Amino acid sequence: MYSLCLYACVYLCTGNRKLLECDYVWKKLVDHYDKRGCIKTPTEFPPKDKQKSRQELLLERQERLERRYGDSYFTSGIGTTTFYEGPFD
Repeated sequence: MYSLCLYACVYLCTGNRKLLECDYVWKKLVDHYDKRGCIKTPTEFPPKDKQKSRQELLLERQERLERRYGDSYFTSGIGTTTFYEGPFD
């Protein structure tokens, strides 16, 4: 019995097309994607008519906060830095 796993892959490369085509490997890559109609101009990307749902926006915000503050960005209780008992002078 054989199983086939397909992975979705997104490849996004931004840059000056003419400059990228100066290198042989990049030229082959640009030509490959150009034949398939995957090359977009700055006016075509990102699509203007695509709007994210509220759920997608909420999930993105939660991921951004978790990256910034760690697992929990709010912990109830008293902070440890507020218990300074020494003199202020």
